[in-house]
Amino acid sequence: MAAALRSAEHVVDAQIADVDVSGETLEDLIVEQSGLLRITARRTVWQRPQFAAATIEHCDWSTSRIERGSFDDVRFTHCRLTGWELADSQVRRVRFEQCKLDLAAIHETRWRDCEWVRCDLRAADFQGSDLRHVVLRRCDLRNARLLNSRLEEIDVRGSQINGLQIEVDKLRHLTIDPTQLSYFMSLTGIRVQDLDDE
Repeated sequence: MAAALRSAEHVVDAQIADVDVSGETLEDLIVEQSGLLRITARRTVWQRPQFAAATIEHCDWSTSRIERGSFDDVRFTHCRLTGWELADSQVRRVRFEQCKLDLAAIHETRWRDCEWVRCDLRAADFQGSDLRHVVLRRCDLRNARLLNSRLEEIDVRGSQINGLQIEVDKLRHLTIDPTQLSYFMSLTGIRVQDLDDE
């Protein structure tokens, strides 16, 4: 029987393409060493999914919700995840490349050794999440929120950061580039002014 995306399915070493599961509730789905291509899952509820050594490409999971999920060694490429909700999940060694995660609500989720490259994260909310050893390279982080989160070794170099919300005491966990310095300094209330400007 061909592999399918449905509750309690264990997909191993398979390629699944051009499937629409929008509006469905999928429970206990396991995807291992497999590829998902052009999967549409708008407003889908994923409960306790497990993804391991998987590639997810050109998928639209806008406004879907993932509860108590696990992602390990997964790659998302050119995916639309606008309004994505990720709650109480574990994410390890995951790479997002050229994905849209604007308005995503990513709460109470643990991130380890993950990377976003050229992604749209405008107004994404990571409240209560635990992010360690994370790279956000050349992303759009305008108005994103990293409030009430645990941060450790976060690299935001090359990203657009105007409006990024973060507690001042967490700034020491960021690696930034020189063009970002003035914005982060402004969050501290410190003004940088040339003596000649007086």
